[in-house]
Amino acid sequence: MKSNEDYFVVAEEYKMEGKLGKAIEQYQQILEKDPDNIRALMNLGRLYYMLGHMKKSIEAYEKVVELKPDYCFALYRLGISHYRAVHFRKAIEIFQRVTRLNSELYMAYNWMGLCYYHIGKEDKSIESYIKF
Repeated sequence: MKSNEDYFVVAEEYKMEGKLGKAIEQYQQILEKDPDNIRALMNLGRLYYMLGHMKKSIEAYEKVVELKPDYCFALYRLGISHYRAVHFRKAIEIFQRVTRLNSELYMAYNWMGLCYYHIGKEDKSIESYIKF
């Protein structure tokens, strides 16, 4: 029987070979045994993002945030996934949360500025970029 680490190793090999679907299968195997495995969920969210499956990417990152509400990197990735899904207002809400938790995560200000720009709030966009 494979350990979680075995699945992680194989998943990373598939990812490096560009076989993202196969890598996803490996992470899903981990999650079948350990549905709250944050590392597998984060990797799964990233792979779905890379494939353009924003709904699934968002679901994976939301699960991580549910398990670990103050995990800035998961929130940040969730915000980016919402941005790419054209959920700009939701992304802004998430990036605001990220910057409250960690004002040093400057890229969150950049993404927030982009979101504000897309919804026509240029003053807020500029304000975000100034913080960036």
